[in-house]
Amino acid sequence: LGEIDAHFLSEVMEKSAGMQVTYHRAFDDVLDWKKSIDILIDHNVNRVLSSGLARNVDIGFPILKEMITYSSGKIDIMVGGGVNAGNVSKIKKELLPDAIHFSGTSKHLQDEDSLFSESVLKVDKLKIIRVLESLSLT
Repeated sequence: LGEIDAHFLSEVMEKSAGMQVTYHRAFDDVLDWKKSIDILIDHNVNRVLSSGLARNVDIGFPILKEMITYSSGKIDIMVGGGVNAGNVSKIKKELLPDAIHFSGTSKHLQDEDSLFSESVLKVDKLKIIRVLESLSLT
């Protein structure tokens, strides 16, 4: 708990030979992020997706800044988790991340008059356009 399973990661990397590998936001549950980044680097993982060990990038901003400095080109840091049109410009300008991950979907109620109604995620073109326009302002 709170650590990367290096043995299992070795198996994953062996099976994914020749593929780009991103360690997803499970990274945000590690106890020692520097040790964990070193493990990912030692296993030739290409990038880590992180919100800076927080619920979202706004809260994790200080740790993300440290992670990007610490990794210094040895592994890509992909900033994600709560990225939106309101903060993406600041993320790009102040963190200078290798990559940015954001959701381009919104929840929609499907079959709202049915007993089997449920929320589903659908691509939200306007949301994507707003984020991209915010990026081009910098």
